[in-house]
Amino acid sequence: METHTIRIRGFWETVAPGRHRRRFGAPRVQVESAIIWLVIPGLIASTQVELNGEVIGVADSTVLRIDITDKLRPRNELIIVASEWQGDVTLEIVG
Repeated sequence: METHTIRIRGFWETVAPGRHRRRFGAPRVQVESAIIWLVIPGLIASTQVELNGEVIGVADSTVLRIDITDKLRPRNELIIVASEWQGDVTLEIVG
């Protein structure tokens, strides 16, 4: 299976202390059976992740990887509740 990685770069808005928001469009997927993973590396403390108003993951480990294939909309709002993290947040499209 082939993996394509998209970095969610750009401006992360701090909407409250430790609460960071980024809006993005859904990636175009060439293969209907593709799986889209949200990957957040370099977690330093407990982290909560929300996508479009829904909590989709909580982690205490160093990397959080969540299947978001069925949760994506044409326009999305991602919120990360963490004091900090290191590295690029990415979407990995596997298919």
